[in-house]
Amino acid sequence: MDEAAQRIEAARALEVKMAKLAELEKLAADYGYRLTPTDGSSEPPTQETTAPPPKRERTATSNQYDGTFGGLIDRYRSDERSPYNQLKHNVRNNYDFTLNRLRSEIGAELVRDWSAARVQRQYDDSWAANGKLAMGHAVVGKLRLLMTFGSTILNDDACTRLSSILGNMRFPRSSSTPRVGLLTVEHVDSIRRQAHSWGLHSIALAQAFQFEVPGLRQMDVIGEWVPLSEPGPPPKSRKATKSGCAVSDGQTSMKT
Repeated sequence: MDEAAQRIEAARALEVKMAKLAELEKLAADYGYRLTPTDGSSEPPTQETTAPPPKRERTATSNQYDGTFGGLIDRYRSDERSPYNQLKHNVRNNYDFTLNRLRSEIGAELVRDWSAARVQRQYDDSWAANGKLAMGHAVVGKLRLLMTFGSTILNDDACTRLSSILGNMRFPRSSSTPRVGLLTVEHVDSIRRQAHSWGLHSIALAQAFQFEVPGLRQMDVIGEWVPLSEPGPPPKSRKATKSGCAVSDGQTSMKT
């Protein structure tokens, strides 16, 4: 190959490299980076390879409170300052049942539009309809928690206003008579005999432990099913299962 041909080939190779470099420069500029020489010098290449970071406009996300009940519920669940994240797994599940109902029924409505009359109407027509006073009381309780969170954590005026309104409203509790009966030895023996007859020997043993040892809760005896991602005891005290959950042994302290 003569000298002219070599020069043409070298020029083509340089063009290819420059095209690749241009692509890299564009990509770096799009993400706010700059290219530097590989020889360690601080001088940029001969072509301009730096560009100011692109301006990013703030866009609304599902984690931002938009003034609706649905947005408030999402923030209550996701904000690291929320008391919701301090609850145990099974307690959060109970909260979620009511929060999901609120989101389904009134999630699209603005908190600022609600008044005492609106709360009372929703309570009468839905939450406590057909005499379900216990359910109505539970839903109002979660609504109060949401307003407290919005007022104290998000510093939202509409939440502060509705929180004050709810604080001045009174809702009847269920009039059902609470249970006052106590579990006796005869009851326990009957439960154990029935459990053994069904082949559920572990239930019989758990019932005996819970009755004979004062202060033991059911969770202390049988443990608790929680997702593997749930914070809790050290891994050695949690048994993984095929269902993606873990069995957390009850932390029981017994004095002899």
